[in-house]
Amino acid sequence: MQFRGIVRQHIESFSSTGPTVVHCSAGVDRTGVFIALDTVLQQLEKEKGISIAACVHRMRLNRPLMVQTEVHHKIMNKKYFCFIESFISKETLT
Repeated sequence: MQFRGIVRQHIESFSSTGPTVVHCSAGVDRTGVFIALDTVLQQLEKEKGISIAACVHRMRLNRPLMVQTEVHHKIMNKKYFCFIESFISKETLT
């Protein structure tokens, strides 16, 4: 989550609207987890309802092997629920 925060700050510090490049060795494993998690969390902030499975499915239409393993899915779900818990805590405090 810290890495996502750093990347988000970097993106927001530039006025360019071009894409941000994120890439691991294969371009599907950690990259897929990062992109899917970032997409899901951005969507959650706007829509308050998301589907991790639908997000991964959409990504796989363009890059078939994104988020391949059970471990990657578990990491995404764990980080997603940590984000939800922190979001709920902030909402409760305000």
